[in-house]
Amino acid sequence: IFENPCAGLAAMRQTKTLQPVPTEAEMAILLARPDVGTPLGVRDRAIMETFYSTGMRRTELIQLTVYSIDAERGTVMIRQGKGKKDRRHVRRLGIGSCTRTYRDRQISSGVKRESMAQLRY
Repeated sequence: IFENPCAGLAAMRQTKTLQPVPTEAEMAILLARPDVGTPLGVRDRAIMETFYSTGMRRTELIQLTVYSIDAERGTVMIRQGKGKKDRRHVRRLGIGSCTRTYRDRQISSGVKRESMAQLRY
């Protein structure tokens, strides 16, 4: 073959579309959904507060433990995140009340290293 038979073809490019970002009003509605009068509601609200204030990835949240959260400094330690690197993330909005409550309850109940997203009361 002396000529490239594909020379005149245009390459197909995959376009990546970003997910739409919720507005502040939509986030307020979402954050108000969990029933914080129940233990699972507190857990769910803590997860949502953490996602909203850090922008971390789902897999990073699954690996997060209650000991990864430093409530006094308002930081979250993300271990083995993107690129298998550790990083400390300052939460834009500080530590939310449900996150603090959830963390303190889990520590006082003797939780060791379980994932924050998988814990049950």
